[in-house]
Amino acid sequence: MTALVLRELIGGELLCAVVPRRDGSKQDMHLWNRLPGGVEIDLTREQFTVDEIV
Repeated sequence: MTALVLRELIGGELLCAVVPRRDGSKQDMHLWNRLPGGVEIDLTREQFTVDEIV
């Protein structure tokens, strides 16, 4: 949700990835932003544990 709001406010590209656990099982989806200048912003990355690979 945070990435969607940021895209609406600033523009840019919405990036999406599957976040697996280290054992290979699928965990969740993760969204973050690439701004028009190419800078990537991920405001919610800290929600993942050390057992998840972002």
